[in-house]
Amino acid sequence: MVGLGPGSQGHLTLEAKEALLGAKTLFLRTEHHPTVEALRAWGLSWSSFDSFYEEAASFEEVYEKIVLTLLAHPDAVYAVPGNPMVAEDTVRQLLARTQIKIIPGLSALDAIYPAIGVDPSLGMQIFDGMRIERIDPRVPCLVLQLYSRTLASDIKLDLMRFYPDEHMVKVILGAGTEELRIEELPLYLIDRLDWIDPRTSLFLPAAPARGMGHLIELVARLREPDGCPWDREQTHVSLRRYALEEAYETVEAIDSGDPQWLEEELGDLLLQVVLHAQIAQENDDFDLDDVAEGISRKLILRHPHVFGSTSVKSAEEVKERWEEIKKVEKGRESVLAGVPNTLPALTQSEKLQKKAATVGFDWPDLTGVFDKIEEEIAEVKEEIEKKDLRGIFHEIGDVLLALANLARKAGVDPEDALRQANKRFVGRFQKMEELTKRPLSSMNLEELEELYQEAKKILKDVESL
Repeated sequence: MVGLGPGSQGHLTLEAKEALLGAKTLFLRTEHHPTVEALRAWGLSWSSFDSFYEEAASFEEVYEKIVLTLLAHPDAVYAVPGNPMVAEDTVRQLLARTQIKIIPGLSALDAIYPAIGVDPSLGMQIFDGMRIERIDPRVPCLVLQLYSRTLASDIKLDLMRFYPDEHMVKVILGAGTEELRIEELPLYLIDRLDWIDPRTSLFLPAAPARGMGHLIELVARLREPDGCPWDREQTHVSLRRYALEEAYETVEAIDSGDPQWLEEELGDLLLQVVLHAQIAQENDDFDLDDVAEGISRKLILRHPHVFGSTSVKSAEEVKERWEEIKKVEKGRESVLAGVPNTLPALTQSEKLQKKAATVGFDWPDLTGVFDKIEEEIAEVKEEIEKKDLRGIFHEIGDVLLALANLARKAGVDPEDALRQANKRFVGRFQKMEELTKRPLSSMNLEELEELYQEAKKILKDVESL
């Protein structure tokens, strides 16, 4: 593998020139390179892969054809623009399949840095135009090989997720050649340039943080000595109730089906995570990266059917394995361990009974569940007759426990079912208020029930959606 450098033959190293002159079989990835004129002057002959680009349907197909051709000629010299180890897919693929001698050359990077006056040692992100990953806008970024206006348009849309539309950037053409051209313009205009070709690169100076990086910076700033007095006073304990409140509001947004509302509530919920992580970081306990890495490890460990060699046949089997792995992770002995006390009571009840069912402590069908509900209701009646408030309290709890078990056996989330029932009740009651001009307080129970049934009938179609 020989690097031809970014421009004229003056960029060729002596070692590269010797390899080219001594080649018995020479392949060029492309003849569209200034050094080719020097190769002709030296009397060299070669085969190029330009026709592959014209014939293939995708870059992946081009690269595969090039690799297969080169593997059939193990003694050949393969020359590429720039440095073989910079933005060369064919070289990466060949290195994965066979032994290669690399003769490096100056890369496009070596020509770009002086052209735009940037020292990469101060921080630089580098991406191939075909593979732009998640970018940190706080660090300068260089995108190589824009190829065409079409690709530049796609790249622009990707980058505008991380940078302001008006962010000033530099488009560089032909770095290292006499055709060097640099134009500075807003990011959203880069695909308007009609001179973009495979020799074009894009430089993006650092910009303010956006997204998660911006949120982390804001929360840290709020916690500084001269930040917000309220935020500085918060602790894990003082923030505890907000975690629950934001979680419930997120569920409400999910139920609404409104994506904008959900986006807003997820942001509020995320703020709680970042705040707790910031407080922990200040206490030298952990930081947000530790939180993210911890859950990443869990996801990998608990999905051996995705990240390992284990196979599963159904979603239910995945859930069963998940619980087994969790027990091993935590070293828990009790089957019921791991259900938080902070869960809503109905949800907690459903989860406890589901865990108990894993060891066979469960009714075989709904008949036993209904019998249990009737038994518990009868016991409530007994305690009411005795006027034993403590007994009533306990027995009503047992009824609710049995109803939560019924929901589980029927495949219904009891918490969600009750929440939706509350929502229906609110809608029907408010419809009652709309339907009558009389104050509800002036009506007797029979009149109220009749009005309620009318409201229920009117809202039937809406409630079924």
